[in-house]
Amino acid sequence: AAFASVQGEINNILAAQRAPSGGNSGPAYGNVKRGQVIGSQGNSGYSFGSHLHFGLYRGSQDIDPMPYLNNGTLSWPLSNPTVTQGYWGEFSHRGVGWPGGIDMSQYFGAPVRAAADGTIIFNGYNGATFGHYIIMNHGNGLQTLYAHMQ
Repeated sequence: AAFASVQGEINNILAAQRAPSGGNSGPAYGNVKRGQVIGSQGNSGYSFGSHLHFGLYRGSQDIDPMPYLNNGTLSWPLSNPTVTQGYWGEFSHRGVGWPGGIDMSQYFGAPVRAAADGTIIFNGYNGATFGHYIIMNHGNGLQTLYAHMQ
């Protein structure tokens, strides 16, 4: 019992250290405009370096976001990023719902911006996979995921 209590406290401390603070932290919840800063590029510790995992979903099904980014329907969440893994990449988990998407990188701490007008419906931490992540609802059944943030 004592071990579980200590481990729980350690997890709380680690979560607090990883929580967004200052700089590019952006709004916690609520309405956000396209291009508004919502966080900053980070590293969850469960990946190969700093990057942003970006996903587009209709309901629980992932959609390749590249056509929407390339035609301007969605704005790129990072300015001039390098796409390090496309939708059909080895680690993309495509076709299985969350967390399908793409990986991109600019630099550690780079501002992450909303890809479209919407509402932040989740802003939290998952130590097992995403680290700090945000889910936005854009209406018409569309949602975006921004994961591995500071």
